[in-house]
Amino acid sequence: MSRTVQVVPMGRRTPAAARQASLREHNLSLVLRAILEAPKPVTRAQLAAQLGLTRATISGLVDTFIEAGFVEELEPVIVKGAGRPGVPLTATTARVVAIGVEMQVDQVTVGVTDIGGRQIARETEYGNYRHSDPAEVVEAVHALATPIVESMRSKGATILGAGFSVPGLTRRGSGEIRFAPNLHWESVDLFHLVRSHPTWADTVCVLGNDADVSALAESWARAKVRGNPTTGQNFIYLAGEVGIGGAMVVQGRLLEGQHGWSGEIGHMCVDPSGPPCSCGARGCLEQYAGRDALFRGAGLALDDDISALLRALETSDKVALDAVRTAGQMLGLALANAINLMDVDRAVLGGFLEQLHPYLRRDIERELFSRVMAARWTPLQVEAGQLGRRASVIGAARLVLDQVIADPIAWVGNGA
Repeated sequence: MSRTVQVVPMGRRTPAAARQASLREHNLSLVLRAILEAPKPVTRAQLAAQLGLTRATISGLVDTFIEAGFVEELEPVIVKGAGRPGVPLTATTARVVAIGVEMQVDQVTVGVTDIGGRQIARETEYGNYRHSDPAEVVEAVHALATPIVESMRSKGATILGAGFSVPGLTRRGSGEIRFAPNLHWESVDLFHLVRSHPTWADTVCVLGNDADVSALAESWARAKVRGNPTTGQNFIYLAGEVGIGGAMVVQGRLLEGQHGWSGEIGHMCVDPSGPPCSCGARGCLEQYAGRDALFRGAGLALDDDISALLRALETSDKVALDAVRTAGQMLGLALANAINLMDVDRAVLGGFLEQLHPYLRRDIERELFSRVMAARWTPLQVEAGQLGRRASVIGAARLVLDQVIADPIAWVGNGA
C-alpha cells in the first residue's frame, strides 16, 4: 500500500484556517497519539475523559483507526459496579510500519519499527565508511533493505515510509546532506541516490540528523518506561558515535533552530589550542570524547569493539582510565555551557556513551556542579539512555511515524 504524502519538515507546520475537516484532522491526531503514548491500553471512555471529547466522537475516530489497521481491540475488561466492560485499545503489531535507515562511519543499519514503536526487524553491515563514496554506501543500504522490505510487503504490512539518519548537517525538508565531516560528504542529494533503486519506489522518505532522531526515539522510550506522556520529557541528549552529536528535547519535542542545524555539541570548542578536527576547527569536543579519540587515547585500534575499551576499564588500565576521565571532563564542560544557556536539569548519554555511563558520570557531574549556576538549587542528572545503538535507526523510523501521527488523514481517509 502506498500513498502520496506531503512531507512536512520536522518542527514546522503551516497554520490553516479552522473548518470542520481540519477539526476532524486535529482530533484524529489527538486520539492516535493518546493511544500510542499511553503506558498501557486505554478504553474509549478513558480517551473521552482525557481529551474532553464525546464518547460518540471518540468511537467514530477509533473505528477509523481500527479499519485502517493502526489500532486493535483487546479482550474486554470487567469493571466493578454498573456499566459495560471496557474494551482496551492498543497499536497493532507489525501491520503498519516504518523503515529506519542509519548510516554511520562504521556501519549501516536497516530496521523496521511498527506504529506502536516496537522494532520488529534489524540488520547491520559493519565497515569503514570514512572518506566513502555516498553511492557505495547507498548500495550497502539497498542490499540490507531489499529483503526486509520485500518480507514486510509479502506479509501484507503497510509501509508508511522510510526515515534516514546521517551524522551531519541536513537541509530541512529535503534529502540533501549539507555536510557530514566524519564521512567526508558534502552537498549529497541522498534521495536522488536512494530513489534510483526499485526498493524505494513510491516510498515517502524523510531525512534527519542522527542525534536529533536518536533523541526523538529516546523521548518515546523514556516516556514508556516511566509511564509518563512524552510531553513530560525535557533533556539534552548526547549521541556518542565516531563523533558526538547533541539534541535538545523540550516537552517531548525536538527544539530546532532556524535552519535545523542546532545541537552540534560535538563541534563545541573546549580547547582553542586543541587538536584539529575534521570540521576544520580546532579543539572540538569530539576530539576528546568521540569514539576514535577515546580509542586512540586508550591505546586501542580504531576497528576495535567498544567491549575492548570496557575490558580495559574493568581491569583498571591506567591509559584507558585517563582517556575516559579526560572525555568525562570535556563532556561536562560542554554540557555545563549548554545547560547554562538552555535551562534543563538532565543530560542523557546515548550510543557508546551509554555503555560508558558508569565511568563518565562522576567526572561529568563534577564539571556540572562547579560550572552550572543553577546547580545549587536544582539537582542535575546524568543518565544512561534506554536504547543504546538502536536509538538512531528507531528514531529514523520515528520521523515517519511522527509525521503520520501528526497528520494521519492521508492514511486513514475522511470517513466518519
